[in-house]
Amino acid sequence: MTARSHDQLGRGFYAILDLEACGSRPILDVATALLSVHPVAIQVRAKRQSARELYETTLAIKSLAVQARCPLIVNDRLDVALAAGANGVHLGQDDLPLAHARKLVPPNFSIGISTHAREEARHAELGGATLIGFGPIFATRTKENPSPVQGLLALAEVVSTVSIPVVAIGGITPSNARDVARTGCAAATSIAGVLQSDDPARAAAAIAAAFSR
Repeated sequence: MTARSHDQLGRGFYAILDLEACGSRPILDVATALLSVHPVAIQVRAKRQSARELYETTLAIKSLAVQARCPLIVNDRLDVALAAGANGVHLGQDDLPLAHARKLVPPNFSIGISTHAREEARHAELGGATLIGFGPIFATRTKENPSPVQGLLALAEVVSTVSIPVVAIGGITPSNARDVARTGCAAATSIAGVLQSDDPARAAAAIAAAFSR
């Protein structure tokens, strides 16, 4: 059985393995913990690693993701995603343009796009994105220069505007995940709320559970 692609995304927790946010915890241990809760996908995010370091990290996590039958996504770096044989890439508004990225990848390769407004989400869908990341939903400290908080109402509007899966991000915790799930989004992710908790697997499972009620 092969991993699901972005366009087959289920409802639940979307894992982001942010290497900086993991602190001193071994990366593979954290990846194993996140995969134990059966996330809809696992995304590798490493803003400070070189291309070679990210490639090696992605390969190590890939073996775990394959065993868990979980799609593996690389943040920002399309070259690394393709070289490591990942299932997809997630691009920000300042990364390689979607139209150019789509020309470089095979048909079954997923491209997610980070958006911060309904117009951006709509544009990404029309451009061939297979997933929308939308936020920040609440205030977040993960990014150095975060975009303005969008809120639950804006999230619900984006969900109703596009026909591809929407993943909510930004300030999401186990305590507010149920409100996020009620908007109809496909999934939610949390970096600080999960990776900086005492028990990442437990925090991730709580967010996943919010989508199953």
